[in-house]
Amino acid sequence: MTKGERRARFASLASMIPRPGESQVMDDQMRAVLRPLIDRILHDIRDQDCSRVEPNPRLCPNCDVPVESLKSPYCSPHCKEMCGFIRQFRGSFENAQILDPERQIGLAQAFWNMQGGGFPRRQAMVTPKIIAKVIEREGGKCARCGAPATEVEHIGSACNRPINLLPVCSPCNRAHLFGDPNYDRRSEVSPLYDEVALRIFVPEVVRVCDDFELWDWRAYVAERRALLIN
Repeated sequence: MTKGERRARFASLASMIPRPGESQVMDDQMRAVLRPLIDRILHDIRDQDCSRVEPNPRLCPNCDVPVESLKSPYCSPHCKEMCGFIRQFRGSFENAQILDPERQIGLAQAFWNMQGGGFPRRQAMVTPKIIAKVIEREGGKCARCGAPATEVEHIGSACNRPINLLPVCSPCNRAHLFGDPNYDRRSEVSPLYDEVALRIFVPEVVRVCDDFELWDWRAYVAERRALLIN
């Protein structure tokens, strides 16, 4: 698929996705999380090129920070999430599944969490019974500040099992409603949008971990092991 063809598909995608603040329906609000990313592609980076970054198993494949771990190729959960999102988006884009609203919802949730916004949709599905159980487990206290806990927050994944939930007070809850303007427009988010937009737009992958067909993290770690031993 050429850049022109990719732009046309992104334009079709933009026509389907609401802008932030246009709807009060949570699924639409989730999908709207992707709109600023797509707008960047259509208006800001459409003519940019990006050279492939040659892989070096001694480094994190996402950010080039030195890594010695033999269990994960990445330097942090954030880098793992970022590469996973880029692969999922590129794969869904290539096979046109990205035009399915349900697929858009899944990608939007992953992108929102990658920015640090948590899993507000999944959080809304936690039953009062489970919330009470999680709060009781920690003696009724917020796991972050020790104040009385009133809510729960996800740890690591969107799974709603109690083991994946943390009791918190409202000020300590790191989950943010989709499209929260006080959160979504932070200055530190802009570079993330720019990099992700470029890496999902260009026809050829920028980093080896962006390849939804060929990325093999185990082989990458095996190469690192061989280099560290030698």
